[in-house]
Amino acid sequence: MDIKILIVVVAITLSGNILAQTVPSSCVGTDSIKNIYYVDAVRLAVKRIYDINSPDTINVTIRQENIDSCLSSLIAVHNATGLQARDTVIDILQIHTQDPVLNFFSIEVDTANPWTTSWKQSVTLTGDNTIDTLLIKYGLTLVDYIVGGSQVFALFQTDSLLNIYALVDSFKLLPGIVDVQKAPMPGDAPNIYYTVQDSSQKLTFRYGWGDCLNGCIYSRYWEFKIYQNCSVEYLGSYGTPLPITSIFESDTYSQSTITIYPNPTIGLITITGTFDDPATLELYDITGRKVTKHMITGNNYQLNISHLLKGFYIYELSTGKPEYLTGKLVKQ
Repeated sequence: MDIKILIVVVAITLSGNILAQTVPSSCVGTDSIKNIYYVDAVRLAVKRIYDINSPDTINVTIRQENIDSCLSSLIAVHNATGLQARDTVIDILQIHTQDPVLNFFSIEVDTANPWTTSWKQSVTLTGDNTIDTLLIKYGLTLVDYIVGGSQVFALFQTDSLLNIYALVDSFKLLPGIVDVQKAPMPGDAPNIYYTVQDSSQKLTFRYGWGDCLNGCIYSRYWEFKIYQNCSVEYLGSYGTPLPITSIFESDTYSQSTITIYPNPTIGLITITGTFDDPATLELYDITGRKVTKHMITGNNYQLNISHLLKGFYIYELSTGKPEYLTGKLVKQ
């Protein structure tokens, strides 16, 4: 039997050889869309002012116009649904920023100073006017007090998103404070990078895998250029190809009445259809690792995948013959 092999539209890898594509888009988003990307926008704004050595680096509060510029670019890429690469980084891989942590930091204190007794007793305000002014101004709350040998640390959190680097610096030279550190980001993680080029902006989305607790062995990048009219140009991708390099389906199943629903699912899926032979359903995560395998019996089979982590999966439904059906499944 001749089998026609098709690359499914939802394939999650895009060749770096694909020609650049530009589509109209919009920098306007609903409140729910803004909420998805707001923390990303603040982090990108903070990193941007340090990248260009802006005078704003001394300010703990981040200028709203800096945040809005980054947020508009993120929304433009989100709205550029005409780009297949957009589906890869937004819907499938769901790439966001991870660093810096903007609302949490630690202070190492010299307990010889009397005001540190308050923190030892889990009281935020110390009675020291300079320190208390900063704590109140930026809405800081003591969340933990840790004694580690000769070192003592007080951990603080705020509900605000702040320029954590400037906030740390504002505490460093105060009497009784040995050191101040922003919260570290363990290992490596997906990320987004933001740059400005003349009258346009560029967003680079990065996805990493392979021992990411120690820095990610592999990485892939996708670049988008955002113009002043909010149109978006996909510039291409580079780096290590993703483990799932292509997804195929055959004429036999692609034209059949087999259905897998609901998709997205919170855990329970139903596979309906008519099978000539016993069928097997396999699920793979984004790294290409097989996470589950089940024999499909009957024409209306239910499968519980509530134990799987939230995210994107590839399913492969086969009967043991050359033809098989593949596609994406989203676990919420």
